[in-house]
Amino acid sequence: MERRAVISGAAQSDIGRRLHRTGIDLTVEAALRAVEDAGLTTADIDGVSTYPGFGGSFGGAMGAELHEALRLSLNWRSAGVETAGPLGAVHNAILAVATGLARHVLVFRTVVEGSGGPLRPGSGGGGGGGMAGSAGPFQFMIPYGAASAACWVACYARRH
Repeated sequence: MERRAVISGAAQSDIGRRLHRTGIDLTVEAALRAVEDAGLTTADIDGVSTYPGFGGSFGGAMGAELHEALRLSLNWRSAGVETAGPLGAVHNAILAVATGLARHVLVFRTVVEGSGGPLRPGSGGGGGGGMAGSAGPFQFMIPYGAASAACWVACYARRH
């Protein structure tokens, strides 16, 4: 199935600590750049896939927000935290294209954290405390700075 889908464009928005821009603004910027990089227009996009699918500091923007902001005419949309992490959005898009649910799927991930600085003293490491508010699998990853998708994708890339 994976041979029926290709990644035809990629992009990112501006990155910085104090951009004073909303998550959806940054998402729209990156999405338009990716669509252009693929040689497509927004009228060609008939699917959207994202992770985790909700707003907040790790979510940034939702699929429904991008759908509305770009005025997309979609046949298919996927967004949810119960998938294979950020790479799950790519897997879902591959399946949508391979099965004919969509032809051109825009896959995105938005993170709008206020600071990329070091952890506060006592907030991680061997103390078992993690960062305030971290739960689920993040309680084991954030203290070691492993919350980035790059940490997860590196394992797949090394295997490939």
